[in-house]
Amino acid sequence: MKINIYKLIIISVVLSLSSCKKDELSNSVQPTNAKQGELQVATNAADGHLPLTVVTIAGKYNIEGYVDAAGDQARFLGVAGIDLADDGSIYLADTYNSKIRKITLPNIVSTVNIPPNSLGETLFQPNNIRVQQNGTINITAAEYEYQNQRSRFWIVANGATTSFTPPRHNTEYTYYALAKDPYNSYLFTGGIRNTYPNGENFQQAFIEKFQPDAAGTYGKDTYYVPRPSGFDDVHDVTSLFCGYNAVKYIVLHSEKICKLTPSGVFQDLFPNQKFTQVSDIIANKDGKTLYIADNGAIKSIINGTVRYLVGPHTDLHGSDGVGPKADVYAFKMALSKDESTIYFTDGYSTVRKLLLL
Repeated sequence: MKINIYKLIIISVVLSLSSCKKDELSNSVQPTNAKQGELQVATNAADGHLPLTVVTIAGKYNIEGYVDAAGDQARFLGVAGIDLADDGSIYLADTYNSKIRKITLPNIVSTVNIPPNSLGETLFQPNNIRVQQNGTINITAAEYEYQNQRSRFWIVANGATTSFTPPRHNTEYTYYALAKDPYNSYLFTGGIRNTYPNGENFQQAFIEKFQPDAAGTYGKDTYYVPRPSGFDDVHDVTSLFCGYNAVKYIVLHSEKICKLTPSGVFQDLFPNQKFTQVSDIIANKDGKTLYIADNGAIKSIINGTVRYLVGPHTDLHGSDGVGPKADVYAFKMALSKDESTIYFTDGYSTVRKLLLL
């Protein structure tokens, strides 16, 4: 049901990062529309498919549930976060089923066992997932039901579960984003810190390394993100991506796209552009191409030019197809190692892929 698309958007906003190579994105955005995108489709794929072909891997359009099965027989309920493991399998945060799901290629869906923690608590509404090189599964989840905490991390290593909210972040800090460093498997988190000096709410967007500090408290090297000039919306990090070029790409309140270089330089990439509803951001290895999921559409940004790739066309009812002939409502994304495919969760209870080449 479409209502769950908006629930997922709310999760990303309300519940809901080698030396640096030169980032070649310019500061002016020149959008291209869907019709222009259609004209750029050409048959140049070796196996006969067209570039910008959308293929559904698992689930069925607008049919919700909880079923482990192959392909369109599988069912999800508000599938959100996505990550690719080194072996090619796909891990998913199935939010409203409160499950972690796994797709073994080509399309076999199973449920990953997440044991209760030492207090007997079970996973509730996961929204982000990252799998480290050693197989450790890291999850952020909304856990209002447990001790009135605002968000919680789950770490599953060697079959054992640890879940906690970092001690100093119980009330001031809320986490929306979880990103993985591509080189050393470090994790970075992002969100918002709310404090109330003199009784007034003061907001600080932040990112930090998800590692224990000297006192054993998780959350290290906290960086408070500057507020871009002219940006007066809620100051929170809603999406985060750690590039191979060591640049961290930051989305503020699903509207502003910024970057933080290894040398500490912060930049609003598009000061004159306000995006609609950016639910995720990823980049290729050289940092020359960004991909965003913006209000359900997948767009590329190259040298400051925004190009529409695929997006919502509700009259097509979730159909696969090429470019504007596919109906897509992209939420979270993951780029394949060879950069030829974007895997993404769709707001209509499916998991899909976009063949770029």
